Amino acid sequence: MSNSGFEYHLLPLQRLQQATFLENAEFARTVQGWESIASANMSALFSTKYKANKWQTESLGYSFDKCKPHTGHSMIRLWITPKGGKCGTGSGGNIQTKLIEPLDTSGIYSVSFWVHILKSDGTFYFPDFPKNFGIAFSENKFKLSNPECMLNSDSPFLVDSVKFGQWYRLEFLIKPRSTIKYVVVGAFYNPNKPYAFPDDGHGMSYYFYIDDFDIHAIKSADSIDFKDVHAYPLSEMPSANTSKSISKIIYFDTNQDTLSAIAYQALDSIAFKLNQDKSIVLLLNGHTDNVGKYNCALSRRRALHTRDYLMSKGRLPEYRFKTNGFGSDSTIANNQTEYGRTQNRRVEIQEFALPTTTLLYQLASKAAMSNQKDSAIFYLIEWLNFNSSDGMLLLHDPDLAGLHSMPSWKKIETRVKSAYIKYKNPELSYRLDNLYFKDQRYRSVGNLFEEAKGYVPIGIDSINSINNPAILALDSINASEAFQYIEKLSWPDQSIVGKRQADAIFYAIQHSSDLTKMKKSLPYLEKACNNNKSDWEKYAMLYDRILLKETGFQRYGTQYKADENDLSLYKIAPLENPGEIDQLRAKVGLPPLDISSSYRMKPGH
Repeated sequence: MSNSGFEYHLLPLQRLQQATFLENAEFARTVQGWESIASANMSALFSTKYKANKWQTESLGYSFDKCKPHTGHSMIRLWITPKGGKCGTGSGGNIQTKLIEPLDTSGIYSVSFWVHILKSDGTFYFPDFPKNFGIAFSENKFKLSNPECMLNSDSPFLVDSVKFGQWYRLEFLIKPRSTIKYVVVGAFYNPNKPYAFPDDGHGMSYYFYIDDFDIHAIKSADSIDFKDVHAYPLSEMPSANTSKSISKIIYFDTNQDTLSAIAYQALDSIAFKLNQDKSIVLLLNGHTDNVGKYNCALSRRRALHTRDYLMSKGRLPEYRFKTNGFGSDSTIANNQTEYGRTQNRRVEIQEFALPTTTLLYQLASKAAMSNQKDSAIFYLIEWLNFNSSDGMLLLHDPDLAGLHSMPSWKKIETRVKSAYIKYKNPELSYRLDNLYFKDQRYRSVGNLFEEAKGYVPIGIDSINSINNPAILALDSINASEAFQYIEKLSWPDQSIVGKRQADAIFYAIQHSSDLTKMKKSLPYLEKACNNNKSDWEKYAMLYDRILLKETGFQRYGTQYKADENDLSLYKIAPLENPGEIDQLRAKVGLPPLDISSSYRMKPGH
């Protein structure tokens, strides 16, 4: 059904080491068929096929003495942090795969993988952590709204047996209740087994290894104890923050869509919670039993009547609700009995996976591209009401370009600018942040859009390629703006304008093709580093870029060049003094260099 192991690596051998920590996008390119939905740099590929560098073996102690791959030469390390990061529930790693053949509702399947949990070393504060990893299923691609948080799961497919210091197989026998296209393995927050550990264990991470993932159909279901599994669509995945979780079922009489007195009481309580926490969006799924005709329409009316009461009772906007009508297609009990039919006549209420901010942004983009400009402005203003919103995204989002000519767009610009009042120099911080977005348009700013709105707008990072004329022209303009700032005000202090804003000057100069501007900027950057206003790593990068342009060599090993025989393969550019490279790097706070390091440019970039 999918790749059974982690043996196929797309990147060249020189790029990979025994313990290779991969950014999420790089994970998908490296471990074919799989991708990480974890925090960047935390999902790790461990392989006996590659050599450990000096830094790994001496400083980090990575070896295969305690755990080698179950079969083949590679395995994946995942982790759980019980608490910490941006979520009170903790954070963790997950990897997912799209099944080559979806699992349908007519079959019964075995889903398994092997796991190895290292033995305690005396600092094991959280012995129950293995009970919070396992496997989940979905019709659509899994995605974390906040990449620092774990997926939430109310499914039964969490580890029910724990063995330390050895490989053992976990198997789940399932019968899908709806089509399954994606499977995710990793860390979950388990509401049925909440975390409990001493305060001195706060923020610690615990690691486990997985290998030999497998799914196959079971030909004979006789005497097999399987469990039904509902493959939640992406929009129905429970929220990661269980402290505010809403989950409720209300029931209806046969062929009726009117709410009962008991339902009113439950909905009154939910309306109160929605007013207390304006970040919650609810998913309302209507269902019926198998009695009568037009069940889809009936289930839809049940969901809509539930929504309308909540809107009226709580004075809530419509965008905070998503409604579906599934008719009798998704039963939870036997329709052959009266009790079963009673259970099936229901509306399921649960929190929508997307927070209000993401939903509002998506609604605004859709309205703008459909020429519903007034609606788009309304949603954007609502989006800006949340303090966590990064308003600069709106000013640089090509999906919203059609709104710029509207008189009400000035309100958006004013609101965005007002958010910079938190900095000591708001006006300068705002200008530099604009520069950052212009410089990173075809580079990394797409990650900010994906986190805020769930996808990267077309035209943000879609034309990135080496020596692209559009990028070169924009880089030249940005470098001129940055250099004018440096000459007038010196290097920016991140404590005054913010780190991202201060970094905008460095990136604009670093990406310039103007050697004169780069050389004149270097003393300003060096002075800023001496005064703790910037990072020495940036100094090393700019120094190397200048030296490479002038001599063809670099000092600190921060720059890569395309291979002459393979322009998509990038290797460490020639070094000025290879024998002393680690000592030179140590002076600017950089770790030892693996001179065989390389990477392959993603096609189209």
